[in-house]
Amino acid sequence: MHTNLGLLSLLPTFITILIAFTTRKVYLALFLGIMSGAFALKTSLIEGTLKFLEYLYKSFTDTERLKITFFVMMVAGILEIVAFTKANIKFGEWIGNFLKSKKRARLTAFGLSSALFFDDYANVLIAGAAMRPVMDKHKISPAFLAYLSDSLATLASIMIISTWAAFEISLIENATNSVHIAEKGSIIFFKTIPFYFYTFMNVFLVFLVSYSGKWFATKKDNGSGIIKKESTQKELKARKRDMIIPLVILITVAFFGMFIWGYIETPQNQSISIITILGNAPSIDVLNLSVIIAMISIIILMKKDKILPLKTILKAITTGMKGMFTTGLVIILAKGLEFCASDLGTGYYITDLFKNILSANYIPMFIFIVAALITVASGFSWSSMALVMPIAVQMASSHNTTIIYASVSAVISGAIFGAQLVPYSDKSIMTAAACGITPIYHIQTQLPQILLVGFIAIFAYFLLGLKIPIYIIFIIITTLLFFIHKFFSKEFSNIKQ
Repeated sequence: MHTNLGLLSLLPTFITILIAFTTRKVYLALFLGIMSGAFALKTSLIEGTLKFLEYLYKSFTDTERLKITFFVMMVAGILEIVAFTKANIKFGEWIGNFLKSKKRARLTAFGLSSALFFDDYANVLIAGAAMRPVMDKHKISPAFLAYLSDSLATLASIMIISTWAAFEISLIENATNSVHIAEKGSIIFFKTIPFYFYTFMNVFLVFLVSYSGKWFATKKDNGSGIIKKESTQKELKARKRDMIIPLVILITVAFFGMFIWGYIETPQNQSISIITILGNAPSIDVLNLSVIIAMISIIILMKKDKILPLKTILKAITTGMKGMFTTGLVIILAKGLEFCASDLGTGYYITDLFKNILSANYIPMFIFIVAALITVASGFSWSSMALVMPIAVQMASSHNTTIIYASVSAVISGAIFGAQLVPYSDKSIMTAAACGITPIYHIQTQLPQILLVGFIAIFAYFLLGLKIPIYIIFIIITTLLFFIHKFFSKEFSNIKQ
């Protein structure tokens, strides 16, 4: 059950953001944000404390978040072995023979991340791990790689072969059924794709940055948030295959595992299709299976080639996991903020501020803004999508189909936009971890690009409200983004890795 405390419902979000950016300790910010929310709900000391402890208990016993934390820490263990043996350097030197220029390296990262569209978590972790040594070799900032993989992971939201598609379609069907719209959710999903202005412009800007080596975060990208590793003193006999094989296994098992496990989990009374198979696939379980197999493979390689004894391997794994402890803590505590925002009615308060003052043609524009604000408040895009989707469809249902389809896309796009604005969203945390930077540094360097694309998306929805044809809108916004990047972006900073 949720309540609505008005402006007070924004208190946890405000405190979390303030403390995160002033102390750079996201876990502390979330901890205090949850505490403030508990005492906003329960004003007495005893009841407030009990509510706070309840949020912590629910956070640390949330199965999904614990599974995500396990996956991140296992990846960290693999990467620590790779770094300890310098297999990543060997991999970087090898692939560097093919990618002799910075531009080729950046565009290869763009291509790899785009190809991992089937799951956003897999995208940011695999692309970050695979391309980090290549970026280091060419002295390209890891902040760029983090921005690239975080933004291209949004492709999962518009791809039918993805772990997002089934969730989105189920949200659409539930919302449209409530207002007696006869079309199937999958049909509406396809019809909404042209209105994903934020996603398309996000990808377009990432391409421009990758191609040109220029962006808007040059002054922010000063190297202060790069997590430096101590180099190994002893030269080990690791080879490039010691990094390539575990990564290939990770990608292969994850990709095919989604289809196989999803097929097994699909009920007999449900029609078999790509959408239903991926919708029934337990994505985080598949990713955990893939990372366990990848971990076993790298241990076997280390033993077979006599590179590291088992004791040293286990020590490296433990070291990697310890280094990811605060990241796991943030992933878990972010769930507490989500619970808190739900109980406080934060999303309903933000929605109510807008829904009664809207002109019909501008409903998608305001839905985009509301979805973003609610995601900033909760830190999790899927929860805000679930909250806003029925409201958006209800508001748009009495208008033409363009408004309905655009409103549906605005919910999902706005939620993604909001998740890219804060350092405590699950994807921001994982992206930063994979690329070897702090979550705050990732957001600081990503923010100029994300805000630009966000404002352009709002402008696109505004133009849609003026009844301008969608192809004209795309011509306007792509041209605008191209020239803003051309005349105002700066060359990457020269940072010592």
